[in-house]
Amino acid sequence: MMNKKQNLICCICGNECENNYGNNPYPLSVNGRCCNTCNIKVLESRFMVSQIKVGTRIVLDKDMDDPQPILKGEMGSVDFIDDMGQIHMKWDNGRTLALIFGTDEFHIISNSFKTLTIKKLEEMFKKYSLYSQDNVKDKKVILEVFIPYQNMYWLLLEGNRENDDFIFFGYCHIQVGEFGYVSYNEIFNVPYNIQYIYHSEPISLNELKNKYDM
Repeated sequence: MMNKKQNLICCICGNECENNYGNNPYPLSVNGRCCNTCNIKVLESRFMVSQIKVGTRIVLDKDMDDPQPILKGEMGSVDFIDDMGQIHMKWDNGRTLALIFGTDEFHIISNSFKTLTIKKLEEMFKKYSLYSQDNVKDKKVILEVFIPYQNMYWLLLEGNRENDDFIFFGYCHIQVGEFGYVSYNEIFNVPYNIQYIYHSEPISLNELKNKYDM
C-alpha cells in the first residue's frame, strides 16, 4: 500500500499546507510556502506594506526583538521598504533599525488633512508657489495627501493662497494618474478619512509615484 504523499509544511505555523503548492508568504517570510489559514495574515500584511510610504510616521507598540532593541513608544519615519518587506526606518533617536512584519509590533501615526489650516499651508509652500517648478526636471513633492487603504492620493508640488482657499498643483491619482490643480476646500470636503505627510525636505515625485505603484 502506497503511503500518502505529505503536503508542504507551512513556513509560518509549521502545520501541513492544504495542498502541495502552498502560498507566497511574503512579507511574513521570504522562504518556503504558507498554508491557506496563514495566507489570510500574509494578505493583510502585504496590503499594509502597500499603504506605508516614504515619510510615514510610525510608533512602536512593543520593544523590538533585537540585542540592542529600540523601545516601546519610540517614533520614527519610514526611509524605504526593501525587497524582503523590511521597513527601513529613520528613528527620532538617531538609529536606523528596520522593522519586520510579523515580529515587530507598531502602528502608523495619523495626520488628518482636516487639521491643516490655510496659514499652515502658506508656511509649507513658502518656497514652492504655483509655477515655481515649471522648468524643474526632477520635481519635488511638498505634501503627500492620501486616503488610507485605497489607491487615491495627491502628490502636491506647488501652492498659493487664494482668498479663503488654497490652490495646489500636483499629481493626482483617483482612477488614473494625471497632473492638475485641486483646492484645499475640494480635498477637505471629500467624505473620507484623508491623511497627509509633510516633507520638510521635499522628495522626488518619481520616487513617491514608484512607492504608490508597488
